[in-house]
Amino acid sequence: PGIEDGFFCLVPDQRQEGYFLPYLYLVLEDGVALSQVRDQIDSALDPHERPHEIKLIRSREYFHFKTNRKILVAEVLEERKKTKQRMKIVAKQLHRVAR
Repeated sequence: PGIEDGFFCLVPDQRQEGYFLPYLYLVLEDGVALSQVRDQIDSALDPHERPHEIKLIRSREYFHFKTNRKILVAEVLEERKKTKQRMKIVAKQLHRVAR
C-alpha cells in the first residue's frame, strides 16, 4: 500500500570492482511519504536485497516500451562524480583554514 510503481537499477559499486548496488526507484501514491512505506519495503526484502538508496520519481519513463535503466544509472554515476568533486573542494578549503 502506498506504492504505485517501483523498480530497481543496479549501479556499479565504486569500492568493489565487479559488484553492484541496488537503487530502488519508487512512484508513490498521492499524499504518501517515503517514511510511510520504508518499513514495509525493508520487511519485504532480505537484508542483502535492500536498496542502497531509494529515489522518488513522478512516473516511470519508457524507451521502446522498456524502462530506460541506462539513463538512470548514468544519472547516479554523474551525481557521484559531482559529489566527489565537491568533497575535494571542501577538503582543500578545510586544509587552507587549518593552516
